[in-house]
Amino acid sequence: MREIKFRAWDGIRMSNSGIMFNTSTGHLDIPKVQDMYLMQTAGIKDKNGTDNYEGDILLWSDGYKQNEFKDEAIFENGRFRGKKTGGFDPFDSGGATTFYCKVIGNIYKNPELLKAK
Repeated sequence: MREIKFRAWDGIRMSNSGIMFNTSTGHLDIPKVQDMYLMQTAGIKDKNGTDNYEGDILLWSDGYKQNEFKDEAIFENGRFRGKKTGGFDPFDSGGATTFYCKVIGNIYKNPELLKAK
């Protein structure tokens, strides 16, 4: 069974302290903060061992370093996927492509990373 982890963005800082999954009730215990964005981990790590969370900005490679692209990790329809990857979904291969993926930021702290140059 994979570990369920969360983090939150409160508009100033990213934190995972105080967010706990209560196994006896099946609910999340979250500190009371208004306008907090809660993100769940995808359960996989990038090539450096960093957890991938929804909202992370990932730098993907096709494995041959011929094609690299940036994308946002999102949770949709019960699964994680890249927001704009088109036909190629790095999360669809059972984590095999995480060897070619690196977390480079997130949409809250580094939105400029997704802007086209």
